[in-house]
Amino acid sequence: MGGGSFADACALLLQYAPLWAGAAALALVATAQPLPAAVDAVTAVLAPAHKPLALLALGATLELNRPEPNKVCGVRGTVCTLART
Repeated sequence: MGGGSFADACALLLQYAPLWAGAAALALVATAQPLPAAVDAVTAVLAPAHKPLALLALGATLELNRPEPNKVCGVRGTVCTLART
């Protein structure tokens, strides 16, 4: 579909930062190691902003497809016709 090779896909996957973050988190959980104090302090400050930032990022990825004026008029005419019957 994309035309790239498997090696290209693996190279891009290794550059994907969330993959490395997930691997680090799994390693910490598997070894029962606590977070380093500096990381814990930073994440404690940023954690409350997680949900609003996730919603902001999601909203930034949405496409706004506004209807064309003639389509709105067509819908309005259909609704008016249905309301009269």
